[in-house]
Amino acid sequence: MKLIKDEERTQNILVMQAVIFQPILLLCLKGSRIQSIYWNVQKLLPISDELIKKYLFYLIEYGLISYSGNNHSYFSSDAGVNLLFKIERKKLTEKITTSEILLYLE
Repeated sequence: MKLIKDEERTQNILVMQAVIFQPILLLCLKGSRIQSIYWNVQKLLPISDELIKKYLFYLIEYGLISYSGNNHSYFSSDAGVNLLFKIERKKLTEKITTSEILLYLE
């Protein structure tokens, strides 16, 4: 995850890697607690809890997942589910892998 400068609009743009946020969105489809997210994502990728926490923060900030305090669980929103479909369609049509996909958020 990194911030880049949009020279035309003088705004920062957040760049997120699909290889990290896609498993998070998938885990959150039916709801997932934070420890389960950490454990399952770290089985796939050697990344820190801190980086996963940052991804969770920005996924919430941009409306792709939500947090339910009652269940202590994260859930994919409709926008998050739509993003998963777009990723799969892009992979099929362009014959690329998830690791080649980046998400640019303003």
